[in-house]
Amino acid sequence: MKTISTLPSQQARQGFTLIELLIVIAIIATLAGISAPMILTKLDDAKKIKGEAIAQQLEIAIDNFHNDYFKLPSPEIDYPLEDNTQFPYVAEITDQFGPSMLRILANQETEEPKVNHKGVEYFVPTEGKIGAKGAIGGASLDDAGRITGLYDQFGQPFHIILNFDHDSGTDVPAINPSNGSKAANLKIKKLPGRDSAVFSAGKDGKVLTRDDSKTWQ
Repeated sequence: MKTISTLPSQQARQGFTLIELLIVIAIIATLAGISAPMILTKLDDAKKIKGEAIAQQLEIAIDNFHNDYFKLPSPEIDYPLEDNTQFPYVAEITDQFGPSMLRILANQETEEPKVNHKGVEYFVPTEGKIGAKGAIGGASLDDAGRITGLYDQFGQPFHIILNFDHDSGTDVPAINPSNGSKAANLKIKKLPGRDSAVFSAGKDGKVLTRDDSKTWQ
């Protein structure tokens, strides 16, 4: 007697069909398209916060210098009579005062007489990554290791305003929510009890816009 084995009319299906794979890929692409801008925004926010931390460290260094010397760490021979609100020091090599002020705070002066004659290191920033203009997220240095600039996480230099007239606070420009402000049209507000204010242009490369890394609200 023969034994006849019966097979199922249809084999159990394994894996995905081409159409199913295309559907899955389309879903993944859609989700990636939705989430990518959110992820990039979070990354930009994190970079801005890191820039603000550097700016705050510099501001604290200026305050400590002022407490020790009863003056501000200005490299200018003639001490200004009012806050340099319209013309902040810029912490990059093209500015004649910004890098010099940083070197005063870092006890890296080469000129005599020294402004920081006590030799205190008030501000020693970490070296930034090599960038197109100078550095990213820290200081640019010359061959001798001296500071030549200070930059945020987007490679933008920091701007420093000092309370030169020693009144009740530092005068800072109001932030323009759209296109930035020109020096001639600045709206000024005072930061009470502050010796300085520090900010950088942020991602858009324009100072006095919403994405600036700054030490005030």
